[in-house]
Amino acid sequence: KRDRIVDGIGAHYDVSRPQGAFYCWPALPPGIQADHFLQAALEQNLLIVPGSAFSPRQTHFRLSFAAQDDTLDRGVEILVKLAEDLTQG
Repeated sequence: KRDRIVDGIGAHYDVSRPQGAFYCWPALPPGIQADHFLQAALEQNLLIVPGSAFSPRQTHFRLSFAAQDDTLDRGVEILVKLAEDLTQG
């Protein structure tokens, strides 16, 4: 599950491979505002936790991979599309 997420979004997000947790901590693509990104994710029915819940910086988000594979695949698709759409303007 961890590899499914990290490998799926790794080309679009700076994300380290977690060693033991069931979540990862991807960085937002450069130039994307956290609030805009989170709103766009919610509009796609993708719930992610903003990094500001854990840090004063708004550069990352927390993503759990404790879900079924089809749910993870859907999340990866949405995150990739968001990164592509939001970085193109």
